[in-house]
Formats: sequence, C-alpha cells, structure tokens
Amino acid sequence: TMRSTFAGCRRLTEILIPSTVKPTTLQNTFTHCESIRKIPDLDTRDINTERGYHYTFYYNMQLREIPESIFYGLSNTDNTDWYRTFYYCFNLKVLPSTFFQLSNITGITQCRELFRNCYQLTKVPTLTLSAVTSDNNQLNLYYETRLLSDTLIIGCKYNISFYKSFLSRSSIVNIFNNLESVSKTIDIRNTPGVADLTSDDRAIATNKGWTITE
Repeated sequence: TMRSTFAGCRRLTEILIPSTVKPTTLQNTFTHCESIRKIPDLDTRDINTERGYHYTFYYNMQLREIPESIFYGLSNTDNTDWYRTFYYCFNLKVLPSTFFQLSNITGITQCRELFRNCYQLTKVPTLTLSAVTSDNNQLNLYYETRLLSDTLIIGCKYNISFYKSFLSRSSIVNIFNNLESVSKTIDIRNTPGVADLTSDDRAIATNKGWTITE
C-alpha cells in the first residue's frame, strides 16, 4: 500500500520507485522526509480510500517538486481526508495541476492544516467545505500561507483562519460572500487586504453571524 513507507527518513535526499509499483494509499508515505527535494513519479490511479493522501508530505521542508502523477487518484470519490497533506512544505512553490481536481470534490470531511506554513504557495484550488463536520477538522487550513493572494472556499460553516496569508480585499470579499450563515469566526489578521475593507464589506460576513478577527 506504501503507507508510511519512507516515514521518518529525515536525511533521505532521493527516492527511486519502480514503475510497476501502484500504491493504494499514500497515507504518511513521505512524512518527515525533511531533506527530499523531488518526489518520483507514481501511478496513483488505484488510490481510493478515505485517508489516501492523509499526512503524505508532512514536514517535507525541502520539497520543491511533486509530479502530476501523484494526484492521478485524487478524483476517486473516497479521497476525502486531507489532514496535513502539505503541512510545513516551506519551499514548495507550485502544486501539480492534477491536484486542482480537488475543486471538484464536494465530500471533503477533513482538511485541518492542509496548507499550513506553505510559505511560498501562490495558488491553491477552490475548496468546498460543506461536508466538514467540526471546527477541528478545518483548523488553521491556510495559516501562514504568506504568498497566497487569492483563494476561495465554498460552504464554510466552521471557524477558519487566513492568518498571515496574502489575501487582497477582493479575495476576502469573495470569501465573505461564500460563507454559510452561522455564528463562527474568520481570522484575517496580518493580511494586506484588511486595510482596504469597507464597513459594507465586513457586513457581508457579520450579517451572516460571523465574527471577524482582524
């Protein structure tokens, strides 16, 4: 299955995997591979389990490149748990285009700290969060995504943080427009767009019951 195959290999700098390998999960596969810079090609079309990409690249601090093939299995309906998939990928600048299929997944149940401390990412897919079941399951989803200037969430009904992201006013307003009507908190502290928000902009969220932390 390749579950936890290379977990904890902190000094590993290169991985070679035979083309005949077809994993059914990448749960924890590269966790704490802190020196790896490039992930090898893998045929992932058989990944179809709830935690197929759970913790996959957790603490890959030197990671620069992920091949398109890693997310061939993303569109399979059971891949709903995205807990800390890219957590602390400090140096990752671009996500493979196949990962943007996540925009079409409406059954995401877990995305806690999915992009946390991905300092150099500038673009991530739109996420539909209507199937998330608790505050804890989306905690710090975008926390310290320092170059992320534009993103969109749909169906959000739990506390969410964009602390130290790079959101513009228009991005923040777009997020406000797509929030559900609930009594929750959205954290937009230390984002450049906050300075440009008007009272009418803020009212989009507060009229739905949201508290804005800025």
